[in-house]
Amino acid sequence: MHLFTKPARWATAAACGLLALAALPASPASAAGAEAGGAPAVPARYAQQRLDWQPCRTGALECASMTVPRDWYHPGTGADLTVAVSRHRAADPAARRGVLMMAAGGPGASGLGRPAGPAAYSPKVAAAYDIVGFDQRGVGASTQVLCSDQDTVDALFTSGDLRDRSRRAVDATVDRARNFVRDCERRSGDLLPYITTDQAVHDMDLFRALLGESKVSYYGPSYATLLGAYYATEFPRRVDRVVLDSNIGFTGSWQKFLTGQPMSFQRRFEQDFLPWLAANDATYHRGRTAEEAKASYERLRRTLSDTPSTWRGRRSPPTTSTPPPPPSSTAATASPNWRRCSMYWSTPRRLRRPLAEPWPRN
Repeated sequence: MHLFTKPARWATAAACGLLALAALPASPASAAGAEAGGAPAVPARYAQQRLDWQPCRTGALECASMTVPRDWYHPGTGADLTVAVSRHRAADPAARRGVLMMAAGGPGASGLGRPAGPAAYSPKVAAAYDIVGFDQRGVGASTQVLCSDQDTVDALFTSGDLRDRSRRAVDATVDRARNFVRDCERRSGDLLPYITTDQAVHDMDLFRALLGESKVSYYGPSYATLLGAYYATEFPRRVDRVVLDSNIGFTGSWQKFLTGQPMSFQRRFEQDFLPWLAANDATYHRGRTAEEAKASYERLRRTLSDTPSTWRGRRSPPTTSTPPPPPSSTAATASPNWRRCSMYWSTPRRLRRPLAEPWPRN
């Protein structure tokens, strides 16, 4: 069970930005010794394991699993965990530069299939790098955190109208969150303290060592920017080139970041997307001004409130004040994400036949 069902977001910035940083000095490939900064040493039973690569169940990737301690700071305590890993080998061994490690955002998204994206859309990257990914501990094919069934998880985001700020509506939202936490504690309480960014970066470094690499390059979007920055801070001599795409705020709390994120989405919607939609009224027919386009959105929202759409077996009531945010590219660019969103807006009477794929999200 995945905590969240979100489609993967693939940005060409991954390929374009790969060469952003110069290489740092090399360090030994062994994971047995601790790096400066207090990182725990890796017991031999983890450092000496071998990855048994087999074809993944889908796609052109290879998959394996590695065993990691529940607690890197007390590796002899508690049952071990499993972390699922994947790779796409460099297409040109003679030009191979090294390993590009990718991680998923969320937190909570699956990263196991991520290497397939750049392997397909960026032949130069695929030729020069073994592209590897993983499901972070607690997620997907790795040892999972189990909380509630998927319908209960979805209800956290799709129950009621989140514009409703009445006491009754706010209390209902808080109650759903509390019940969800209770479910997590009941089913995975002994695991939850170890599903952290700190523990995850030590999993990543074990993966690096088992690949036989002294350092890795890295690409991560959204939450994975925090993961990558944390890894580079913990293991500064074990990173080569790093791309952090769509950064989250590093200086405040996670709560502060999540509180501010919707405001940035709202700005993108009002200041960038609506003017773009109006400028392309000849294509999408949503209004020739930003005001007309916004009114069109409100009409669609009311329609969905009266008659919810079904998408891939799930009802989609209007729980948000804006559609999914446009990508973090130049506002004037008519990106596929914006076109896809606009096409969806343009077919309110045919919502039972949605686009083949939704617009990407982290």
